[in-house]
Amino acid sequence: MQTNFTANTITLLLLIITVNANESFGQILSYTGAMDGSTSLATNATGTALSRINGAVAADDSTCDLSFSTSNFSSTTTYSSSLAAVEVSVTPDLGYSLDVTDFTADLNRSGGGPASIQFAYSTDGGSTWTAQSSDQLNHPGPCGKGYTLSWSTSVLIDAPNTLKFRIYGFDANKPSGTERIFNLIINGTVSSSGSSCGVASGLSASNITSSSATLNWNDVSGATGYNIRYRKTGTATWTNTTSTTSSVDVSGLTSSTDYEFQVQTVCSGGTTSTFSTSATFTSTPLSCEVASGLSAINITFSSATLDWYNVSGATGYNIRYRKTGTSTWTNATSTSSSIAVSGLTSATIYEFQVQTVCSGGITSAFSPSATFITLAASSTIPTPDHVVILILENHAYSQIIGSTAAPHINALANDASSALFTQSFAIEHPSQPNYLDLYSGSNQGVTDDNIPAGIPFTTPNLGRELIDASLSFTTFSEDLPSVGYNGATSGAYARKHILPLTGWVQERIKFLLLPINLSQHFPLQQITHRCQQFVMWCLIKIMICITVLTLHE
Repeated sequence: MQTNFTANTITLLLLIITVNANESFGQILSYTGAMDGSTSLATNATGTALSRINGAVAADDSTCDLSFSTSNFSSTTTYSSSLAAVEVSVTPDLGYSLDVTDFTADLNRSGGGPASIQFAYSTDGGSTWTAQSSDQLNHPGPCGKGYTLSWSTSVLIDAPNTLKFRIYGFDANKPSGTERIFNLIINGTVSSSGSSCGVASGLSASNITSSSATLNWNDVSGATGYNIRYRKTGTATWTNTTSTTSSVDVSGLTSSTDYEFQVQTVCSGGTTSTFSTSATFTSTPLSCEVASGLSAINITFSSATLDWYNVSGATGYNIRYRKTGTSTWTNATSTSSSIAVSGLTSATIYEFQVQTVCSGGITSAFSPSATFITLAASSTIPTPDHVVILILENHAYSQIIGSTAAPHINALANDASSALFTQSFAIEHPSQPNYLDLYSGSNQGVTDDNIPAGIPFTTPNLGRELIDASLSFTTFSEDLPSVGYNGATSGAYARKHILPLTGWVQERIKFLLLPINLSQHFPLQQITHRCQQFVMWCLIKIMICITVLTLHE
């Protein structure tokens, strides 16, 4: 007998489940009924306990010790990130990321607590917030009776950035109304970010000026360089730069402005970390250097020139001066590093200060004071009895002044009543035009030593000024053959050297502008007698070719 068996085929299904040892599944953060808000965290993440912010306070909820109770919510019906809330934070460890899938909370309200709830999160340390698009209803109930509110949203956070999560309450009947949180869960995973490059930390700014700063951070082990980005706080556009060290200088900043910057580590093979969290700094106001080197020059009994060192970048200066010991300043301005002031009181001590003005109207502080004393004014100006002008021609200054060969001339030069012109020079050549320049302020068109064709001249001259002032005028010429001689030459005498008189004389022995006759033109030998009678213009010509009159004479 043959026995037939029914073959049953059994299929064995082998499921192989591979688990990444570096990944945590399920809950990233959870809170359950602790009155102090303490939380539990997944591996490779750190976080905070629940905290009350924006004016929220702990509620007097003695009937319920199973929740994190909060009060002092607003009655406003419109959500805002400034409203009272409960907050919790979680940060992935370096080299890890948070992949959030949803937020869930069990809560209720009692009394006049908030009727509306909104969830919100931030990934930049709280600078900006993403909130739910609509309010959630907050149910009332007894202690232990929780109503679950949830928000499914995907959020990815790389270390060292921090995720902040908030539960906002508002639309409350009264501030003392209570919001109770029984459970709070942030669902998702903590996993390796795949980056072996450490994130920079210890960010700070130094050497801050109105337009520049040095950005610093701690060295990162294994780094080959760093990418740095900075911007005005609150703006969207970054300025990027790089560095091979743990600092970088930046310039072109705007004065008195808040900036933030972040650093990204670059490692071998070109791998990079995430950008660090932001550090902030504020550029300084524009500065204007204080003026220095103050002094006063050209001081007289009623005026002075105030002087100081030029300041780089200055567009002008404000100056103030006053009598020392008084309270009232006189103010002035200058676009250069000096200014002339007048109207001062003689024999008086003055002080002055200078303030620098820079571009944009920025000003420095006033400088410390500098002082000066005006000269004492003479009560009367002396009037001389006689004025003698002595001109020596064809001899160098060094041949006369200080020479023992000219004792009489040096005695005159050193006399307290004499004026020695050390910087008086001929302005043209030959001799004749210079005497016309000296006498009338012009060479009258004469450029040589010939008798001018245009005489007599009728232009203003020194002789005319003296006559108009009721003063007399007399000339003396060496080797003049006789009083009033009007010829061109006679022996050693030459008319070309006395044009201050003869250039304005007519044949009728009368001046058009200087009415005086040639009988007042005397030979030099009469100077001793005549100079006792007149205020004179004495022109004494010592010519090289003349040997009759020596310097000793």
